[in-house]
Amino acid sequence: MLESVTSKGVDFIRRQHRAFKVNIYRNLISKFSIGLTQQYQSIYVSALGAGAMELGYVSSVGGVASTLLTVPVGWLADRYGIRKMLITGLSVMLLSFLAFGLAQSWQMGGLAMGLFTMGFSFSMVVCPMICGNTLRNEERVTGM
Repeated sequence: MLESVTSKGVDFIRRQHRAFKVNIYRNLISKFSIGLTQQYQSIYVSALGAGAMELGYVSSVGGVASTLLTVPVGWLADRYGIRKMLITGLSVMLLSFLAFGLAQSWQMGGLAMGLFTMGFSFSMVVCPMICGNTLRNEERVTGM
C-alpha cells in the first residue's frame, strides 16, 4: 500500500512542469526553516526587551500588513510576473532573517517580524498561482 502511494506521488511529480517542481522544493525548504524558527520569534523579541504590549503590537501589525498585502501582491504578480514576485518574497524573507540576526533592540526584532510576515505573504499569494498555471485541471487537488 505504502509503496503504491509513494510510486503514484513520484510519478505525479515527474509529470509536472519545472516551475511546479521548483515551487514544491521551495515550499519544503521554506516550511521546514520557518517551522524551526517561527516558534522562537516571540521569545527572541522578548529577550531583546519587548514587553507583552509591544509583542502583541508587533504581532498585530504583522497580521494586518499581511492582510493588506494580499491583493496588491496578486496584482503585482499579474503585472510583473509570478517569478519576480516569488523572488521578491524570498528576498524579503532573507532580509528578515538577516535583520533578526543583527537585531539589538526589540524594535529591530519587530521590524524583522514584519519583514518576515511580508515575505511570507508574497510566497503564499504566488504559490497557488504557480499551481494554477502549471497543473492540469484534474491534477489541481492532488498538487495543492
